[in-house]
Amino acid sequence: MDESLGRLWANNATDDEIAEAMGKPASAVKARVSRLRLGSRDRAVSGVPTADGKVCWTPSDDKELLRLRRQGLSARWIGVEMGRTPGSVRSRLLKIDYQRPSTAPRDHTSRRCMRCTAVFRSEGIGNRLCYMCTGYAEQARSQYD
Repeated sequence: MDESLGRLWANNATDDEIAEAMGKPASAVKARVSRLRLGSRDRAVSGVPTADGKVCWTPSDDKELLRLRRQGLSARWIGVEMGRTPGSVRSRLLKIDYQRPSTAPRDHTSRRCMRCTAVFRSEGIGNRLCYMCTGYAEQARSQYD
């Protein structure tokens, strides 16, 4: 009896399907599953829907997700294309540690040094000292360390 329960559970049958196959109420099935510690059905095979309707991501799904994201599609449109919710798409992008490519160019511009007023090529808005003055400031700081 427990073997057939375990087999049905592993095949992602719903509680009602298991109950019907075993001739027991669904509450009894849930209690027995808990006692047998069969675990969560969320650990299903990739791409196979679990009993609660969730579908695990497969490696090919991940590739498709990244391909669509690189094309500049939003999570909403990727979800429509792949049959997933926008939240699922965003969550998966975070899980696979996807970083959206930056479209904003770095702010390389000529600025005046705040110390010596020489014009230098700044790497960004926080870069306000020229190379020589940066070295001088670091040397002055190291005297107090």
